Amino acid sequence: MTAVVSVNLPVVNAPYLSVSGLEIAWATVTTLTVAAGRARNSSNENDIILESGVTINGANNGINGLDTGALANNTLYTIYAVGDSSKLNTSGAIISASA
Repeated sequence: MTAVVSVNLPVVNAPYLSVSGLEIAWATVTTLTVAAGRARNSSNENDIILESGVTINGANNGINGLDTGALANNTLYTIYAVGDSSKLNTSGAIISASA
């Protein structure tokens, strides 16, 4: 019997802080789309890869939504690509009032 072990190894490919693809477009008042692409994470350890585009719905909380709370007028939001180097969780995006 062979044991299967899942190891969270970094994917080291892209140069520091690189971004490729991931174009952002407004869809509706509360939604926007992020195109497929990749970005280097902020600690320069992994590539975050969106293999297909995603829709972020600001009316929802969690992945492909707002991190927490509700959308507010006159608020600057940051868009984050979210990934898992082990590929156990689906990549996506999130918006946050926290930069």
